[in-house]
Amino acid sequence: MQRASSDKDAASESDPDFAGQRPRCHIPPLTPAPKARHAAALTGVIAERRVRFWASVLLALGLGVQAQAELPALPLDDHAAWQAVGRVNQAGFNQKALCSGTLIGPDLVLTAAHCVQGRNGVIPLSRLHFVAGWLGGDYAGDSAAQRVLVHPDYADKPGPSDIALMWLKHPLEVTPFAIHAPQPGIVAIMGYQDNRPHRLGARFDCQRLSDTQLWLSCPARGGTSGGPVFQQVDGIWHVVGVVNGANSTASLGAPVGDWVLTRMTDAP
Repeated sequence: MQRASSDKDAASESDPDFAGQRPRCHIPPLTPAPKARHAAALTGVIAERRVRFWASVLLALGLGVQAQAELPALPLDDHAAWQAVGRVNQAGFNQKALCSGTLIGPDLVLTAAHCVQGRNGVIPLSRLHFVAGWLGGDYAGDSAAQRVLVHPDYADKPGPSDIALMWLKHPLEVTPFAIHAPQPGIVAIMGYQDNRPHRLGARFDCQRLSDTQLWLSCPARGGTSGGPVFQQVDGIWHVVGVVNGANSTASLGAPVGDWVLTRMTDAP
């Protein structure tokens, strides 16, 4: 199991939808760890036991093998409805990185903690940038970061505390998504993947494999970290979590909870 942030030099990736364009970001390769081979096929009590086991492996070891499965590209005709989902770009000397994120306020982005914090603390704000609705060079809005707040329990591992808020220097003219605590039932995940960094990937048929964690049947790959977990509440799509770990059979997310609800009203 690995974090789903981009673990390759994205400039070396070839995006089949936008050949010849160069993405802006990468993250150094992650150290391999055991792979969850069966999570997507498990059900009932056996599923819950194995999910708990692999969740403990993920939380103990943190990182894993590169995911080979990917999210299908979102149809171009549907892209406008999801423009609040965007890329969290990180750039610095000899380093570029790609994550995903979602506007939950005009100037507020929900993403994964490991997308905005390194081993030495929060990444300098001058290196963090959000681009909403990125599609092959077109976008709905963009801004540099003004402030970052990481969950206080984050410990450099995927899981429920790998979540962060990023305030932007200026609000974007993009309708943000509302947030909600996750409920039982089907969810969707989205993100910009390292093999297709110029087009949003999405799945709308993800099963929750655990009642206690946001462990999902949909696989993802590098770049998806920080991307939203969506769920329909009263017929309206809400952000209920953030993707922060994935392999070729499953993904793990941090649920929207009290910390997000309390801190999102802070002044930037």
